[in-house]
Amino acid sequence: MLDDLAAAAAGVLVSSMGSAEWELRAKPTFVHIYGIAMKEDAGPTLDSFRRDVSSGAISARNAALIWKSKIRMAFNRAVIAHEVQQFIEEFKPVPSAACPSCEAQTESGDIYCVECGDVLGAPVPVPPPVSVISVSQDTPHVPGPQEHVDFSRSRFNAPVIGVQNNYGHIGSASADRWPRLAELRRRALGVRPVSAFGDEPALPPYIPRDRDADLDRLVAQALREGGLVVVTGEPLAGKTATAWAALHRNADDNTRIFNAHSGTDLRELPAALRGRDPAGTYVVWLDDLEGHLDERGVVAGPLAQVIHEGVLVLATMRDTAYEAHRFGDHPTARALRGARTVDLTCDWSEDELARLARSDDPRLGDALRWRGELGVTQFLSVGPELWEEWCRASRPGGRANGYLLVSAAIDAARCGLTSGLAPETWEYMINVRGMYGYSRVHGDRRLDGPVSQDDLEWATRPRLGVSGLLVPGAEEGTWRACGTLVADASRCPGLPPFTSHLWGTMAHVAAEYDLPERDEVSRAARDVVRIAAEAGELGADAILAVLSTWAGDAPEARRWWGRIAEREPSMADSLGRYLLLEQGELTEAIPYIQVAAEAGNPEPAELLGFLLLARALHWLGVAAENGKPSAGEVLPALRAALGEEQIVAALMRHRAEAAPKRPPAPGPALSSERAVRIGVDLVLGRHHDPALEETLETPPDTVKE
Repeated sequence: MLDDLAAAAAGVLVSSMGSAEWELRAKPTFVHIYGIAMKEDAGPTLDSFRRDVSSGAISARNAALIWKSKIRMAFNRAVIAHEVQQFIEEFKPVPSAACPSCEAQTESGDIYCVECGDVLGAPVPVPPPVSVISVSQDTPHVPGPQEHVDFSRSRFNAPVIGVQNNYGHIGSASADRWPRLAELRRRALGVRPVSAFGDEPALPPYIPRDRDADLDRLVAQALREGGLVVVTGEPLAGKTATAWAALHRNADDNTRIFNAHSGTDLRELPAALRGRDPAGTYVVWLDDLEGHLDERGVVAGPLAQVIHEGVLVLATMRDTAYEAHRFGDHPTARALRGARTVDLTCDWSEDELARLARSDDPRLGDALRWRGELGVTQFLSVGPELWEEWCRASRPGGRANGYLLVSAAIDAARCGLTSGLAPETWEYMINVRGMYGYSRVHGDRRLDGPVSQDDLEWATRPRLGVSGLLVPGAEEGTWRACGTLVADASRCPGLPPFTSHLWGTMAHVAAEYDLPERDEVSRAARDVVRIAAEAGELGADAILAVLSTWAGDAPEARRWWGRIAEREPSMADSLGRYLLLEQGELTEAIPYIQVAAEAGNPEPAELLGFLLLARALHWLGVAAENGKPSAGEVLPALRAALGEEQIVAALMRHRAEAAPKRPPAPGPALSSERAVRIGVDLVLGRHHDPALEETLETPPDTVKE
């Protein structure tokens, strides 16, 4: 169905090139639709096609075939079928009684002639101008070099049979109307786009490759003498960009270029070159040469003739395709036998990487930093594919879970958490830790359920045969975001800044699972959250206080726990527990716990009661030992009912029943349970042994690094 729609749209596009509405309506409409999918301006290319169709350099039928292929490719990039259908309805050819080419009858709604297949309504090629020489009756006519004497001034006395030939002026060769090199952009010649945001240019500067000198020598020679030069290599090795750069280095701006799009009939090339300007330079550009070759050898003959004419044929070809076509005794092998080749690889040498590092284009710097196992050119080429697919997954009806899974991996890497994590850990970060929290725009951003195998397969499936949205981590079963997504997200101006809560989640997980980057993530999180806390962001002070406690930064932790106590008296116990648990200051801690209890917070009230009971038992014991009869009388009963062990046991029992089990904190836990234990030890003068603390359930090891 999409093939039929693409064919219809291509026919309408070529037909509309001959209408009066082309410039004002048809062309801008199609450029907009095509740009939605391909992210490029098709205007200059359309102008070139219109000139070629109008001049006869390319037939309307071939032009439609080429654009059918382009539109079909656009369907794979974006959902534009509705817009394309509207374009067809708005600009379909005006009904005519017969086909101008074969005079077959047509019906209303026809786009192509059912007999000859020509595009109805397409621009009619303008014939070359004919010289008209005015000859006076009184002036003897001198025949030109291509004229024959006619019968105009002869006298005939009997019937005469003869043939009169009228010769007009021969127009310039169609090759002289090919676009000049200076008029062509890299994208038009097949160079793959890279990610671009804001005012970034569509393509980064070319980085010289080690094989450039070899290619320059071959191209320069073929420009002088003619020849077939083929740049071969792996997919996405940068073949097209390297060939383009070589052409720019060795040919002048006025060089005429025939850019053979996929599906172009190359059999017309020799005729197009006949009569060309002998002082001009001409190049046939064949990106992905394998798309033009066939086993019958239809293209081999024209290529040989073009090369014989002294024209450079500059082509690119994948290694596998070159080997399949080059060897053997079939026609395509004979066509390639005289080719001169330069081979490229995706693996860049140290010299090439050094040249890359000297570039000031941020995308090339990203390639150096984030490429991982990818080659530089693979990284740059696959980036737009991954970014587009990830963004589209967020649309209504898209892959909400897959989008959120990949988002978490991207944002983790941007925070410095680059280790591969198991799907269960990503799920824990999103759903349990609630890393994205709640927003008025997105609501509560959580996974609908556990990460499904389908979502994981979608996220990890290689695109362009190179990389998935998620790539394997260092250990089996772990995944991290592809570096292209991390780099693009870091440069994209439209993404919201990270919240303090998200930074806190990243530092928590990195420490909780003891990842290699835990210290770096913790430092980065504290630096960012500190700015928010200083600005008065609600909740940022608590996150910073916790992170500082875990990091062992006592002055910073005490400062921010104190700031919380000042801001909210009901939370003053946080400072009290910090002083008790981390500083061993029971006397200093109790007033803060009491402030929170007096503010109506039941948890510090309970903690305060237990601590004061333990303290009371201690001082009653001191009094009894010093002969105070009342203390000696009350103490045994109190110890029997409210001994320190009973206090701790009751508190721990209550906590175990009331609180859901969760992963242990990656740093000191400022909990009431620990506060009571340590408080009792301090009161009784005992050395506190952390090994005696109750160990809450630990989650399975879902991080492998």
